[in-house]
Amino acid sequence: MNWPKPPDDNGVGIHSGVETPGRIIRLLPDLKRLHIKWIVLANSSPKVLAESSRILREEGIMPIIRKQAPIDGHTNFGYVASICDSPYYLIFNEPGDDREWRERVPSNWWEVFREKWVKQAHNVRRAGKYPGLQLMDLTEYHDMLTWMKAQGEQDLFHDMWIAPHIYPPLGCPPDCTEHGVFDMLGIRDYALVCKDVVGFDMPMIMTESAWTPDQAPADIRARWVVEVFEQFKYGKMADGSVLPDWFFGVCFWILSGRIWHGFSWLDNPEHHGATVEAVKNMGPFTRYVSEEPPPANCEEYISALERIREIVDGVLSVQK
Repeated sequence: MNWPKPPDDNGVGIHSGVETPGRIIRLLPDLKRLHIKWIVLANSSPKVLAESSRILREEGIMPIIRKQAPIDGHTNFGYVASICDSPYYLIFNEPGDDREWRERVPSNWWEVFREKWVKQAHNVRRAGKYPGLQLMDLTEYHDMLTWMKAQGEQDLFHDMWIAPHIYPPLGCPPDCTEHGVFDMLGIRDYALVCKDVVGFDMPMIMTESAWTPDQAPADIRARWVVEVFEQFKYGKMADGSVLPDWFFGVCFWILSGRIWHGFSWLDNPEHHGATVEAVKNMGPFTRYVSEEPPPANCEEYISALERIREIVDGVLSVQK
């Protein structure tokens, strides 16, 4: 599978606010100063997404299309994929959240979501693009992938990618492993679930992540964000392990926007000005590609896989 990357890829990403094409043009100087190569482009209008994605691709920035749509609505993601200039499409978002449905989460929300996601994933793939799966925890990913396998939908596995949202708790730095999947390094736990169910590594883009202003002083949070991005610069994760090639990038929440003012990099300099300056000061770089393969069957890998299986089995047994 040829997974397209932006030119001079560096893994540095951000999530957009709900922007118009004109606003995207005005934001281009900031995006370039921040060395952004990946951006989650969010909007409810296919026309706006199409024009905005064209502008970004012309500037060497890879948009990840997030068509904002209720899960119980009637959006055809295949049509969106056919008119937008991007290979990557998020199909729905955080399905357990009331805000992602027209009214409220129905009692059978999980079954409805699974059926609709697979249908739309086929639509996106028919358009020659790659569907993204966004779920909130290991058990949801495990259940979804297992169900797809049981339904005979394994053909989608080779064309889909995973979009974890990781918000570290308690202001934990990038190398923290105290909270497992909730820490930045928890992205490897998602990979283990994919490997366990699917049998191979699936591409991942962290489409949301952030430290809130009350978790640490501004200068500390700025240093942490740079440390996350520098994983791609040096080819090493925060704990010194090899950065896997399936980990494409991190898109921090959020570039700008009044609704999410507390997280806004550009609109809230009191809390995020230090982060903006620190990321700008990283200077341009391209992703380091290591020739050292990640461990496949070492004792550490097997131990981690057993731990993930115990977590998933434990949660599933409680749910039953």
